Amino acid sequence: DALPIYFPQTITQEYEATKKLGQVKDYIYRQHPDKIKFTQVTDSPVQVQAELNSKQLSDLNYKADYEAKKFKCSIPADVPFFLQSRVNAYNLSDNMYKYDWERSKAKKFEIKVDAIPLIAAKANRRKASDVVYKQDYEKNKG
Repeated sequence: DALPIYFPQTITQEYEATKKLGQVKDYIYRQHPDKIKFTQVTDSPVQVQAELNSKQLSDLNYKADYEAKKFKCSIPADVPFFLQSRVNAYNLSDNMYKYDWERSKAKKFEIKVDAIPLIAAKANRRKASDVVYKQDYEKNKG
């Protein structure tokens, strides 16, 4: 009287041992790393705090931070000295001078013919002329 008995084979230790041996086979063991499933273990809070402390106490980071901030100015941009220097730079700029001159010419800028600087320039031009000088010399010579 043999009765059919249900005994799962997966419970035995021999089965578990052969299953573990299957993972160590040569073709499975020598797989490319990209084909293996990998999950990263999260770091413990102690490890995270140690990394943070080492970054904060690092002399290289301290010096690099100082070098980065050394020449940066933290003065507000609306200080009167800066505003005056911007106005001076605008006034002394050759490009702005030429731009303003072109704008004033575009407004039909007129020079009066009887202006004193213009009359003085014409008189000096006459005095400095070589032709007039030679004529005056020949006239005075005889």
